[in-house]
Amino acid sequence: MMCEDMMKRSDEEKRFGCGGQRAIEAIVANVDVQEDPGASADRLREVISDLWAHQRDVEGQNGELQRIRAELNKSREKFRDLYDFAPIGYFTTDKNGIILSANLEFASMVDIARSSLIKMQFGDFVARGDRNAFTVLCKLVFDSGAPQTACLRIIRHRGGQCTVLLSGNLTRGTAGLSARARMAITDVTDLMRSGALIDKINKGLMQRTQSLEEKQQELEISIAKLRTQDRIKNDFLSIASHELRVPLGTIVGFAQTLLSREILLSEDERKRYVGIILSEGRRLNHMLEELLDVARIEKGWTVCDLKVTNVCDIIREVADALQLPQQVTLKIALADSKIPLIMADGEKIKQVLVNLIDNAVRYTEQGCDIIVSADEKDGRVRIGVKDCGPGIREEDRKNIFEKYRKGETSGKPNGKNGKGMGLGLAIAKDIIAAHGGEIWVESEPGKGSHFYFTLPKVI
Repeated sequence: MMCEDMMKRSDEEKRFGCGGQRAIEAIVANVDVQEDPGASADRLREVISDLWAHQRDVEGQNGELQRIRAELNKSREKFRDLYDFAPIGYFTTDKNGIILSANLEFASMVDIARSSLIKMQFGDFVARGDRNAFTVLCKLVFDSGAPQTACLRIIRHRGGQCTVLLSGNLTRGTAGLSARARMAITDVTDLMRSGALIDKINKGLMQRTQSLEEKQQELEISIAKLRTQDRIKNDFLSIASHELRVPLGTIVGFAQTLLSREILLSEDERKRYVGIILSEGRRLNHMLEELLDVARIEKGWTVCDLKVTNVCDIIREVADALQLPQQVTLKIALADSKIPLIMADGEKIKQVLVNLIDNAVRYTEQGCDIIVSADEKDGRVRIGVKDCGPGIREEDRKNIFEKYRKGETSGKPNGKNGKGMGLGLAIAKDIIAAHGGEIWVESEPGKGSHFYFTLPKVI
């Protein structure tokens, strides 16, 4: 554009010079050589005076033109320096992408001499996958006349590539010149790499933050569990100290009575006291066995000796061995069809049944029945123990199989539901899990409880 402006002004200067010459010729032409000599002399002096005046005007105008020409040359040199040594690449193309001019930065960017760039196709420097984007940019620039921008990959002449931001703008040609597009090209490779690095760092920070949040949640859950376990164990220590002290106190008290020479006892009384001592000793032994079982569970020492077993025989053996209170009746309900054999440790399954029946006895009202059932359900053998006690609250059913937990009920119909350390169901759950089975309870307040557990049958 600067060169075009300078060409325009040079033409004006020529036109102005021609006009001055024509003005002088017109003045001279007005002199009539046939007039009176005296008048002609006066007229000639006027013409000469006008000529001198026009000459001064022309000299002044020529001086102004020379000054303008010098400024134009100075501006042209300044523009050339700014264009050639600009920190970003510039080049001009026609609508076909042919390079018409280019600066030094663009030549350095594509690694080829600037003189060699003229009349080359810019698309030859564009990576194959991005050539369509350049074609679309050119079309939009020439069709719409609006500035367009695209991000492309440029292939250097001697190998390697860089990522550039290309901005195109339409410039209308002067008379005799077609429209062309001015292109500004900026190397953004390092910027893209920095952005990718920043994205990678941000992604890593987000992952670390998420990991820390997850760890914090796990820590909070662990702390809550520890607090719960601490509270449960404190409750257990309180229960255990009471439960162990009662039978010990009973044994010591009746033993002292039997040894006393001052108290005269009949033979029946002595037998009754010995029976109480034996019963409380067995009760104490049962609690110690439960504590040992829990210790084995926590250390992962639960081992089952699996054998082909008849579950009906196990149920009958448990029923025959139990000594139930007079107000409670135990009934056995087995399915009419033959119940499949199971793979189980018979002694441990007996322990589960004893724990469930013992719980049922504690919470069963006087005159009610405890029903032990067995049938086949969904390809497994299902055993159930049902009582007609006060039932279990929903909030207690969620954690009734945890260690040291004792479910609360609405009453104490037989005076025995306060006994125990809350370990029986936890032990039962661990034994059934070791067999590959499940254990659960179905209960509603006021409608009793029905405990179930399943065992895999022999295939």
